[in-house]
Amino acid sequence: MEAWQMALRRQFAEDHPFGIENTGTEEVFSDFCVTNPESGNTYKVSIRDNSHSFNFCSCYDFKTNSLGTCKHIEAVIYRIRKNKRTNRLYRQSYNPDYTSVYLNYLDTRKVKIRIGTLKENEYREAARPWFDELGELKAGKIGEFEKFLKQAARIDPSFRCYPDALDYILELRNAAFRHTIVEKHYKPFLNNGKFNGILNTKLFPYQREGICFAMNAGRCLIADDMGLGKTVQALGVAEVMKRAGDRQHPDCLSYLPEISMEERN
Repeated sequence: MEAWQMALRRQFAEDHPFGIENTGTEEVFSDFCVTNPESGNTYKVSIRDNSHSFNFCSCYDFKTNSLGTCKHIEAVIYRIRKNKRTNRLYRQSYNPDYTSVYLNYLDTRKVKIRIGTLKENEYREAARPWFDELGELKAGKIGEFEKFLKQAARIDPSFRCYPDALDYILELRNAAFRHTIVEKHYKPFLNNGKFNGILNTKLFPYQREGICFAMNAGRCLIADDMGLGKTVQALGVAEVMKRAGDRQHPDCLSYLPEISMEERN
């Protein structure tokens, strides 16, 4: 099934004339701007290897199909492989000099590290407490990942952490934060008055359950029948989140630190 899905995207790329502009500094393993002339949409494509392990595209299909490729990536590769010289470069193994943290989209998403040739031993030593033998970020290190970012940047300024990897780490942090709020402060107290005062109305038991469910999910669809208080539940979620982020409120936990824009860059 996966091979068939990849072949469909490859065939589409070969049959449609995409606009492709190399916006990076390398001839093959570089960043590209890919435009679909039919829709007019433009996407960023990064070719980082020849095995679909490190490549990236900003399109929604790439981020959700778990294939490691999409029609825009395949369009760039098709153009590269049509030229004898660039095809020869593409077929060679490639390991950049810089070290990078990236988001792997194959199967399930994972934050991984790719250690380059520049100061390789120093980066391997620095990464050991944070990443396992497969190069995957250890689950227990997500909450303090900015410490590694600072350490890695001090080793060499060429180090990079791609924005989608940072966004995914923050997504995991936020999910852990919401789960802790619900499990510690609300779910054990569904029937003892804990929810009194959240809104200027009395919440029914199913509405209290719905608020906890939505908090844990992060995104959900409230599909109760008309008149059962979907809006009330949505407002309840918003109020719980407001209290959770208010350091003066007794329900506030120690908030998981976000990564600053300076650290992102």
